[in-house]
Amino acid sequence: MKRNTVILKGLRGGSIVSLLVGGQYFLVLIFQIILARILEPSDFGIYAFVSMIALFFNNFVNIHGDKYLIKEDKISQDKINNVFTIEMFLAFLFFIIIFFLTPTLMAILDKEDMTLFVQFLCLSFFYNPLSKMKALYERELSFYKAYSPLVIANFFAGVIAVLLSLNDYGIWSLLWWKICILFFEVIILWHISSYTLNFSFDFDLFKKILEFGKPLILSSVLVYIYAHFDYYIVDLLTNATELGYYWLAFQVSHYFLNFRTAINKVVFPTLSRLTNKIDRYKVFDSMTFIVSFIYLIPAIVILIFGKEIIIFVYGIKWLPAVLPFQIFFVIVLFKAIASNAGPLLHAEGNTIADLKISTFNFIFIIPVVYFGTFHLGILGASLGILTVSLSSVIIAFQFFVKPYTGKNFLYYIHKPIIIVFLLSLSLYLIYGLQFHWSKIIMLMIILTIIIKLYFSSLKILYSQFRNYFK
Repeated sequence: MKRNTVILKGLRGGSIVSLLVGGQYFLVLIFQIILARILEPSDFGIYAFVSMIALFFNNFVNIHGDKYLIKEDKISQDKINNVFTIEMFLAFLFFIIIFFLTPTLMAILDKEDMTLFVQFLCLSFFYNPLSKMKALYERELSFYKAYSPLVIANFFAGVIAVLLSLNDYGIWSLLWWKICILFFEVIILWHISSYTLNFSFDFDLFKKILEFGKPLILSSVLVYIYAHFDYYIVDLLTNATELGYYWLAFQVSHYFLNFRTAINKVVFPTLSRLTNKIDRYKVFDSMTFIVSFIYLIPAIVILIFGKEIIIFVYGIKWLPAVLPFQIFFVIVLFKAIASNAGPLLHAEGNTIADLKISTFNFIFIIPVVYFGTFHLGILGASLGILTVSLSSVIIAFQFFVKPYTGKNFLYYIHKPIIIVFLLSLSLYLIYGLQFHWSKIIMLMIILTIIIKLYFSSLKILYSQFRNYFK
């Protein structure tokens, strides 16, 4: 496609995805609020633990065939069928293996009463191969067809979960919620799709798909471990109720990051179709700064009013989740800013960077989170995640993005760091030390000036971005 055509389709796609993903997570948030008011924090703690166990093995089922199909300049029905066949075989294989190994595994973890929960969630393995049409629509930049089924699925799955919770099904309400979302989406995708998926296997194609996906599989496993092992540490050093607080704080904050992840579904195909590397890097820079602008606003709101929001929306019983919730939102801000790095690197054919960054996180996050949880409970765990996440963002920009764009990490994240630091310091002085009001006012004035300058620069950048692609 021509540059302008690709960019315009990408922008239109971004608008469509924004609306659909916004609707999707609005529904998820509403149903989560309802369920959080009906169920107990310990129910969410149990759900977090069994999800951590069951969904870990899903990483071995997903060979990232969707990214392979999107990346390829030309695709054939044979390539589509081979991706489907390989992932369906892996899904069936791991379902059988994990189903029968779960009783032993849960006995080792001293969680025998959760065995059936883990086995039930293993049904999610079949989602990857059965939803391959979604990647084909993304490749075509047909984002309405790709994402509208998930919005519908979230609504009906949420209704079922609420009905189950009102009838005292407890943890099963959350488990059925998860499974129904996945398979309702699959049913709708198959109903509206013009594509067909058949079993086919070509060894040469298999090698190509595996060569592309192998670094992503390995990095996905490492990412999953360091992204979920904190649940195990919190459960080990505290209890299911504390894990419930921690899980809710993480999930609510990261709904906003999931929104950004969905937008990357637009960025990756768009960058992949731009053959001119200068255009590609300009789009990357512009999107990164626009994202930082979008995410900074809710981060500021949560830092100031996080306690009031949690109490008003979820109820007083969720008060211990406030500080982790605020810290996780700062993490979301920096993860969102760095989230465009993945699509850029994948568009350049660089998948090994995922593995290297994941290895760094894997090495450091477990001891840091363990140390923080041991001394400060769920507050220490969230501070540990913040420390490692910010470090990995710096590494991603400095060592992997800079060779392409020529700009270091400070170019992308120094303003958000300054704003978050000054705002946190101001809140600490107001609520913690109760310093003299003149000093507080001075700090707030400085903060206001910085925010105004930051937003003004982003507005100028966005105008340049739009004018460049007219």
